[in-house]
Amino acid sequence: MTSPVHRPRTITPGFADDHEVVLRPRTVGALGRPDPLPSPPLEAFADPGPDVASSIAESAPSRLLRNNVFVASGTLLSRITGLVRTTLIFGLLIEGLSDAYLNANNTPNMIYELILGGVLTATLVPLFTDDIENGRKGDATSAIISFALVALVGVTLLAAAISPLLILLLSTGSPAARRADYVAAGVPLALLFAPQVFFYGLMAVWSAVLNARHRFLAAAWAPVLNNLVAIATLVVVWRMVGSKPTLADALDDRS
Repeated sequence: MTSPVHRPRTITPGFADDHEVVLRPRTVGALGRPDPLPSPPLEAFADPGPDVASSIAESAPSRLLRNNVFVASGTLLSRITGLVRTTLIFGLLIEGLSDAYLNANNTPNMIYELILGGVLTATLVPLFTDDIENGRKGDATSAIISFALVALVGVTLLAAAISPLLILLLSTGSPAARRADYVAAGVPLALLFAPQVFFYGLMAVWSAVLNARHRFLAAAWAPVLNNLVAIATLVVVWRMVGSKPTLADALDDRS
């Protein structure tokens, strides 16, 4: 008598074999039961308290709206007061001093925009923000501000050296009869206005520091204060002098 031959059978999970027995994969027995998910502690469902509730009440949209109001109102008033300041400059100074005052005042602006422009604020805000988020206690911020101040002093000295050359270059457009007076009055004015470069850069650096800390009020309203001081100065000087200054007055006062 021969022993039966056992032939391998291919059994599909979920289908019955010859004895109508349904065979299914033993996933739980083979792999074991899955570990239960950890449940959150009961303290997570407790009352957050008045401090947390007040901070939640001031949501991000409300802070964003408030900051936008600060910046928009400061920008609007800056444009209005700047228009008044420019009108006074043209009416009291430019008409008498011709282009000497205008070009002398614009030379530091041209040098600043050419060398620095909006680079300071655009590049420093991410660095200051990264310093705050990484909790470095302001070490990197202090180092960046120190380096920026030293660089601004160098740029200001460069502006003082280049401004007279720009006045000489711009004097080629003046009438030949007034060119000497234009240069004689424009060069001292350009040297007088050269330190503006340092303060332009200083304002950009501190604006970047404030913006990185989400403080927008001072940076947005500083130009308004600057325009008001300039307007008051122009009015006081005009009332003290009693007339519009001319190139002859500027040359007499210079000597």
